[in-house]
Amino acid sequence: KSAAVKQALSTLLRFKLVYHDNLTYDGYRLTWTGYDVLALQTLSRRGTISRLGRKLGEGKESDVYEALAGAADDAADD
Repeated sequence: KSAAVKQALSTLLRFKLVYHDNLTYDGYRLTWTGYDVLALQTLSRRGTISRLGRKLGEGKESDVYEALAGAADDAADD
C-alpha cells in the first residue's frame, strides 16, 4: 500500500468509519457510521443540504436531524 492509502485508512479507522478485518484476509469494510458520513457528503456535494441542524428524534434504527436546504433547492423554489 502506498503512504497516501495508509494515511487515509488510518484516518478512517480513527474515526471508526471503516473496520479492519485481518483474521482470514486483510480487508476493510464500511461501518454504519461510515455509510452515514458518505450519505451526508453526497447530499452536501449535490447541493441538497447545506447545513445539518439539531437532532429532532431518535428511533430504534435511526436518528432524525433537521437540515437546511442547499442553494440548488432554493433556486428551484423561486
